[in-house]
Amino acid sequence: MGLFSDNEHTLGQIENLNIMLPEKFRKQIWLESDFKSEPSLFNRLDEASRVSSRSFGLESEKLKVKKESIPKVVAMNIRIFNTVPFDAEQLGMIDIGVTTKFSANSSGDRFANGFVGYAIENAIDDAWAKNNIQDNTVNEVKLKLLEKCRIVYPSSNMIFNYDIDFREIGSSGNVFI
Repeated sequence: MGLFSDNEHTLGQIENLNIMLPEKFRKQIWLESDFKSEPSLFNRLDEASRVSSRSFGLESEKLKVKKESIPKVVAMNIRIFNTVPFDAEQLGMIDIGVTTKFSANSSGDRFANGFVGYAIENAIDDAWAKNNIQDNTVNEVKLKLLEKCRIVYPSSNMIFNYDIDFREIGSSGNVFI
């Protein structure tokens, strides 16, 4: 090999290289400079490996998010009835309790502080009624119930006698659902 020569590899070497390499790196003719000059084959393979590794990490995260959402999707497809469906096989009972803090406390006696107290409590009630925090909380509890149902009774496809009960715990604003 001279200082300025660029020797070709033999057909056997080229075949062996192309068998080992991914399709996008294969060539008909391989020269010695393909392994020495920039970007060399080694550099290109190393960069492709880094790109694949990053891509695998991103896809792995997407898969993890999808796997975590599967129980919710399955649970949301369970039908809920407030009456007993005809000819249904009862598997058992599911109960879930969640304590939530709601900030709209009420004394129960709207006239205790006179007309001003009554007006203030009505304004608070009006703001609370237009806010959807309570509805969102009920939906979260319902989803937890459905998820628990799928865990305890995997073959279940409906819930009947569905009931929600609110019990205030003292006057703290904590509500047991």
